[in-house]
Amino acid sequence: MVHSQAKGKAYEQRINRIINQYFDFRDKQKLVRTSVMGGDFKNEDSMSYVPNFFTSMFWLEYKNREAGNVYNWYEVSKNKKPIGNTKIPIVIHTRNFFGDLVTLSLEDFLYIVSFIKETK
Repeated sequence: MVHSQAKGKAYEQRINRIINQYFDFRDKQKLVRTSVMGGDFKNEDSMSYVPNFFTSMFWLEYKNREAGNVYNWYEVSKNKKPIGNTKIPIVIHTRNFFGDLVTLSLEDFLYIVSFIKETK
């Protein structure tokens, strides 16, 4: 049996590798796991080591569970952000034999789509 912390850490590292490869992040730009921030990137003092658009836009939460309530996970992600933090909370989750899914509010999804539309 895999310990839940080890399982969560392995999942977070796998997702970070996928994101790093997709955006071709290298060395100091890579998304990394930290014990202090959990699902966040590095810490506020080392923001220069991670991609600006990720650190300025998204607050990631990772879940690798067979069962659970995605609404609760999303609410926890929203409430975990430091006060005044305007990052978009996103829960990346999976279960065995199922692909990775992303959960965010409709309002945040539409904001991201409008941002993409404006930059084209």
